[in-house]
Amino acid sequence: MKPFGSVSDPKSLFGPLILQFSLLATLSIGHPLFGASLENSRERLNQTLTQLKSLDDWFENTRSELDDGQKEIERQDKSISLLNRNLKTTGLNLTKTKTAISDLVKSIDELTEKSHAQSVLIAETIRSAAHVQNRGFIYTMLGQENLDDLDRLAKYHGYIAQARIEAFDRYENTTSELKETILRLELERKNYAQQLSDLKTRQTTLEIEQKARNKRNKQIHASLVEKNKEREVLDRNRKRFEELIDQITQQEAQLSDPKLYSGNLVWPVSGNLTHQFGDSRAGGRLKWDGIFLTAEAGTPIIAAAAGVVVFADWLRGFGLIAIIDHGEKQMTLYGHCDVLYKSKGELVEVGESIGAIGQSGGTTQNGLFFAVRSNGKPVDPLKQLPQL
Repeated sequence: MKPFGSVSDPKSLFGPLILQFSLLATLSIGHPLFGASLENSRERLNQTLTQLKSLDDWFENTRSELDDGQKEIERQDKSISLLNRNLKTTGLNLTKTKTAISDLVKSIDELTEKSHAQSVLIAETIRSAAHVQNRGFIYTMLGQENLDDLDRLAKYHGYIAQARIEAFDRYENTTSELKETILRLELERKNYAQQLSDLKTRQTTLEIEQKARNKRNKQIHASLVEKNKEREVLDRNRKRFEELIDQITQQEAQLSDPKLYSGNLVWPVSGNLTHQFGDSRAGGRLKWDGIFLTAEAGTPIIAAAAGVVVFADWLRGFGLIAIIDHGEKQMTLYGHCDVLYKSKGELVEVGESIGAIGQSGGTTQNGLFFAVRSNGKPVDPLKQLPQL
């Protein structure tokens, strides 16, 4: 083992990936990529099943709500149909009212003209009566009247008086009819205004009903689409965790030998320690949850203890990374490898080569990120590694 070097600036080492390393603080069996605990995986499966049960309850409630919604839609459809019929009836009534108003206006014009003609006739009758009366007076003054003339004048007087009475009666009838027609016109106009107001109110109500129905339909369909997607995700999670449990069960059987893990580790690489567990990084906002060992590219990386490789692939922020399950809910992680020699599911012995040092994952130095997880929680690797 080479002497440990001084701690360098963590920002220059990890650059933009520094925040992603904080995710390792929460590495636990619950995530499928780091699942190595049968108990925790079963717990996650139970959580997923609980979520699925909750989702099934939601669908059951939604089906009931859909039934209620269909009843509400039926009510709204019938209401809209009734409003449409009322609108049609109101439209017909408005047409009739407009026609009646037009007829009344025409009648008023005719009655006005008739009233004017009758008033002229009355005036002429009055003038005729005055003329006959004046003639009788003149004849009397001159002493030239005789009985025949007086009788004739009396008859004329009677005719004129009767004509005047009849003219007055017709005029009064016409005037009375004109007043009634004007009143009817006013009532029809008020009725028309009320019908028009009712029509606008019903149209507004119809628009509100239609918008409410459309909104409700969209809400129901959107909820169903969203929940169906959620259920698909949960179903995939359930299958994934069931597969993981089967896999871990097999691995647990392989790791049942107590000799695989004794609580002590060997150094995974011969290099310089540049970052220790708990060191500050990202300007003090984060802490290291593992150690970083720098070494030349290609330096071999060995398993710190015997176990089963449960993950061996590229992972964003860590490059090529291997995770070994040592049993007893213990795991070790090896990140930023240049190459991995082991695949998922393979058994490894303590000290067996599993990869080589590199800069994968975007690091600026050749080195290895080494971390230990106990019961899914990060622990200080230096407490389990031999001291120099």
